[in-house]
Amino acid sequence: MSARAAFPALALLLAASSVFAEQTTTDEVEVPRAPALRVLSWNIQCGTDAGEKANGWPERKGILKELLLREEPDLLCTQEALKNQVDFIQGLFPKYKRIGVGRDDGKDEGEFCAIFYDPRRLKEAESGTFWLSETPGQPSACWNDATRRIVTWARFEDLREGKKFLVYNTHWPQNAAARQKSARLIAKKIHDDDSGAPILLAADLNCAPGAKEWRILAWAGLVNTETATGAPFLHKTFQYGGVPVSTIDAIFVNKGWGVRGHKVIDERVEKKFASDHFGIAALVSLSGPTVRVETTDPKVLGLQSDPLTEKAEPAEEAKTGE
Repeated sequence: MSARAAFPALALLLAASSVFAEQTTTDEVEVPRAPALRVLSWNIQCGTDAGEKANGWPERKGILKELLLREEPDLLCTQEALKNQVDFIQGLFPKYKRIGVGRDDGKDEGEFCAIFYDPRRLKEAESGTFWLSETPGQPSACWNDATRRIVTWARFEDLREGKKFLVYNTHWPQNAAARQKSARLIAKKIHDDDSGAPILLAADLNCAPGAKEWRILAWAGLVNTETATGAPFLHKTFQYGGVPVSTIDAIFVNKGWGVRGHKVIDERVEKKFASDHFGIAALVSLSGPTVRVETTDPKVLGLQSDPLTEKAEPAEEAKTGE
């Protein structure tokens, strides 16, 4: 099944780009837009083919394969994947290029926040990885947390739309104070970027909507793609024992993007899930109507002050996710 068939009620989005046309201000002639960019973010749950870290990977990888090939993403951001899992996904998309390193050594050890992309649609300009720590330029433990956490990023040009954008892919820690610092660091990266390029953030946040970390991202001008579609509520993205329990994963964009569709890939294949997290899929575009940013006022968002100067506060720990 193709990605076009996989998006119910959204197949026409991809089948006919002329459906999405914008009016010019001069002669009111409709100008066809490029087909929307298919973005997929997924914490695939770390696993190996044998040993203590198997986590059901030998059974799950076939399910993941089926769903990934069905979705046909132009841009795929994964979290928590070990090197063998990254290689597995690369084998599914041999024509795609990959960005990212293992968080433990900056090479192959530890979990990746990998970015895969179709070079027929996207052209990479530059990329890299930084650590969520006091020393972001080198492998290092996260604040108030024993684990190492990373952000892998890349600048792309959309070859169909002729426009450039910036992607961040991350997996935040369990510790609330560390998450707040992680949110601030990403917000600072966005604030300091003077290119004017639209931003897309794919993330396992390890905290629920309404948390201070989400509000810091809102201050940075980021909007959840599910919210941007006008959805009345946010779907659960993490399951435990087969029961969806929390919303801790998301794709965010800023005002340079338009969101044409969003869905959570929460189905079972042969009564099994591909991961303890569900996939997040969004159809986004750099042309046409863009998302509405409600406010970036820290007071309105319930923040004491500018997040870049405010100190992190202790908060209740998330009980789900890894």
